Amino acid sequence: MRRVDDEPTGTKLSLIRAAGELFAQRGLCGTSTRAIADKAGSNIGCIHYYFGGKEGLYWAAVEYVFHRRITDQNVGVTLPEQATPQTVADALGELVRRRVLASCGPDVPAWHSQLLWRNVVDGLGSTHPGLLENVFQADFDRFAALVRRVRAELTDPQVRRLLYQMIAQLIFYVRYQPKVLRELGVAEYDTDLLGEVANHIARSLTRMLDLPDPARRGE
Repeated sequence: MRRVDDEPTGTKLSLIRAAGELFAQRGLCGTSTRAIADKAGSNIGCIHYYFGGKEGLYWAAVEYVFHRRITDQNVGVTLPEQATPQTVADALGELVRRRVLASCGPDVPAWHSQLLWRNVVDGLGSTHPGLLENVFQADFDRFAALVRRVRAELTDPQVRRLLYQMIAQLIFYVRYQPKVLRELGVAEYDTDLLGEVANHIARSLTRMLDLPDPARRGE
């Protein structure tokens, strides 16, 4: 899992944010290093110095977004030493709430979701070794550790299906935001609506685990 001292700052962070926004709009092939450097107020030499070139910067931007969607949310969810079905359900509810806000919250830049979707459209997928090891495997390990506090018998495939169920619902609310807002008759994802979404996803997850409903927030 990413360490605190791995957090990009200064010129490196400016390049990641500028590149992420441009990659989201134009894709990897359609974005030049000159455009990135100009947008970041930097120079092309810094791109090669920090990232080894445009492709390295592309994956740094993708990983940056995934860390904010996943890793940073996982770190904040803990369990007491003596966990009960209710405390595990509450921890899962908190994890879902954090993931929803990190995906759809009003402070989340639009390019985050656009970049991840562009990553799929361009056929690049999410198979980069850094993502697999530092984000996706770490995410599975932490999720498995939570649910196995009360369901130790679950196999890896069973845990993965539960995790995928949660992720699939998050993707729906992100990717089909205009459809959801139109059908619910609201203008935007506000705090109350996101709280309802999180509670719904969390309850579906805990019920599949035969756990009590998590403590409600935002309703």
